Amino acid sequence: YEHYCGKWIGKAYRIVIPVTLALLIAVLISAAGATAKQYFDLNPVLGSGMMAVLILAVYLAGFEKMVRIVSGISPFVIAFTVFVGITTLLKDANTLSDAEAFSALEASQAAPHWLLSALLYLSLNFICGSTYYTALGRTADTRENALTGVLVGAVAILITLTVMNYAILSNAREIAVYPVPTLYLARKISKVFAAIFSVILLMGMFSSCATTVWSFCSECFAKDPKKNRIFSVATVVVCLALGFVPFGSLV
Repeated sequence: YEHYCGKWIGKAYRIVIPVTLALLIAVLISAAGATAKQYFDLNPVLGSGMMAVLILAVYLAGFEKMVRIVSGISPFVIAFTVFVGITTLLKDANTLSDAEAFSALEASQAAPHWLLSALLYLSLNFICGSTYYTALGRTADTRENALTGVLVGAVAILITLTVMNYAILSNAREIAVYPVPTLYLARKISKVFAAIFSVILLMGMFSSCATTVWSFCSECFAKDPKKNRIFSVATVVVCLALGFVPFGSLV
């Protein structure tokens, strides 16, 4: 951070970014509990606890194994999410003109203006994944492979975000009361598909949370594996405690 931002701003980033990562881990753990409650009617504590155990196990298994697991999950998450979005738009595209319904989403706005929300989203994704993306890029065989991965990944994320945002807007009034709106959209397609999608959604949360845990923990006691493992356990336990706060309150 000091190399790109200078001494003082770099030091500030070294404080702000780890705190942001730790809080995001707690949010994702809480999201797992909210998903378990919304669809399976399970105690949120159970859902959050299972997520915490899984992400800790994957971190302790090592970076290479984590990459293989996450890379295996991501295509399913993208494919199912895009399918839910496109199917919703085909059924409800006519409701996009109902601007009054959008007011139902005002309470959940991240910022007072859409441009600021976009910048916040971009910054959050960059902060959370920068360490992981850098380490992942080193595993590419050639520069061309790394560039191809970046382009394909960016396009896939852009398509997924665009489709899902329009799908949510087409059901703005209905989904405003749900902590996990995409589950509501999946349930509109079919109950069986919603059950499958809820598992896919949890897998997506797991992959995001696992990479965030690695970004946060890998920098601490990097030269002492034993202390690093102890630190990772302590981190997940603290984040789990924070994750017991209702998901709607955290976000």
